Amino acid sequence: MRYILLILFSSYVLAQAQVTNVESKRVRTDTVGWTGEANTGFKFVREAGNVFTSNTDARVQYKTKKDLYLILGEYNWSGAIGKSFTNNAYVHLRYNRSLRPEWLKWEVFSQVQFNEVTRIKLRLLNGTGPRFKLLSKEKGVMYLGTLYMFEHSKELDIEDEEVVKNEHRFSSYLSYSFFPTEQVSLVSTTYYQPKFNKRSDFRVAHVSEMRVKVLKNLVLSMIYKLNFDTKPAMGIARVTHSFENKIGIVF
Repeated sequence: MRYILLILFSSYVLAQAQVTNVESKRVRTDTVGWTGEANTGFKFVREAGNVFTSNTDARVQYKTKKDLYLILGEYNWSGAIGKSFTNNAYVHLRYNRSLRPEWLKWEVFSQVQFNEVTRIKLRLLNGTGPRFKLLSKEKGVMYLGTLYMFEHSKELDIEDEEVVKNEHRFSSYLSYSFFPTEQVSLVSTTYYQPKFNKRSDFRVAHVSEMRVKVLKNLVLSMIYKLNFDTKPAMGIARVTHSFENKIGIVF
């Protein structure tokens, strides 16, 4: 049972939509069956001010010869000087089916989330599309995903009035994973999500994570996220970023 230790390492941007870093949660293995991981940690976030956050997340994956099922969940508790405590969470479901030729897969995903800091009361995402393997070497792999995504969201404006949105978006990502040793892995993933009918309304997302295996079932990770959204919820900055450290148990 082999698992990925990851670092998302690149340049720029993710969306206020709390884009989920699925690539860092996949397990790179040829073995069928169950794998999983649970993490806890802390981070400093600059979103609508300086926010200190502790979080817990978990992943469960089941793999067959042609299918992969992935369930992700995360909950964050946060507070800031002079501000009330906030919280955010998400649950993400994803299914991959291997096709022919072997470098092609089909993905389907669904996600539900909320984020009080970015004034997102509720966001539901559903999407599907192909996943292409661009490079496959012993020390690294590269993937490109080109998916359609439907988004239903409820956000609060500057006067705390609820704004409901239903949007169709193109959700693409480019991910490169590098495995210099059996103890360390590096992953770089960037997402791009424009609206179909208004290309000036888009999100770009990047996450960098470094994961190191210190014991057989114990990993340490360092994660940096930088987010950009041309149309964030009212009162929220277009650019946000965060850094966090985690310790996790792999099973």
